[in-house]
Amino acid sequence: MKYIKSYHIYESESFLSFVEVCDELLFSTPIWKASRNLINPNVSLEIDTEGERSSEAHFDINQSTPNKIVVQMSNQPKTEEDKGSLAHELVHAIQWITNQYNDLMFITDITREAIELSDSPLWERLMYAIYISCPQETEAWEANNIYYRHDILNEILPWMSAFNPQEAADELLGTPPNSNQWNLMSFDQLPSFWAEAYEAYGEQTSGSDIPGLGELSLEEFLAHYKKLFTVACDRLR
Repeated sequence: MKYIKSYHIYESESFLSFVEVCDELLFSTPIWKASRNLINPNVSLEIDTEGERSSEAHFDINQSTPNKIVVQMSNQPKTEEDKGSLAHELVHAIQWITNQYNDLMFITDITREAIELSDSPLWERLMYAIYISCPQETEAWEANNIYYRHDILNEILPWMSAFNPQEAADELLGTPPNSNQWNLMSFDQLPSFWAEAYEAYGEQTSGSDIPGLGELSLEEFLAHYKKLFTVACDRLR
């Protein structure tokens, strides 16, 4: 028998009550307080420890349905770190069920793919900071932190807090991007590239501010994300 706080996960059980698990892990979070009554109490939760995964845990949007949420994990949740990871992914599931996913899928994909544009530490940190500062991702990290605070936050949040858009723009403009599939020749093209990639993306959000970023200079583009960095740092510190 395995335990997550006060509810039990039996090794013989494949499916759990999604609502009951969220009641246990997310009881104090704003998203669960706002969303609990919107979710069908018959929705089940499957924790899949056998499938292929690219991380310790992730909400499997491809296998999930309105009646069954699937979370891929490396093992059944039993440690505080495991519980934090599960809480993180449950928040993403709630965002998906309640149509609050917004631009998270685009930000996840673009930051993962665009990392190849430069080998500089600045660029790697910038892509990860943009990902974490996406409001839906920040919300998931807040739930994660109830149980376990990953070292990555202790590393990236001070960097985000100290981030200077002008200095970062100067550094990026001083070095051309790596050879890439998008034929991006200079980082001053980053804002237009970002907006065009969003327009070509299959999942767009009405009212998103991303299309308008294409009209900005590189420094203005980075200043936009600096504002999101500040919000994320305030929520996750």
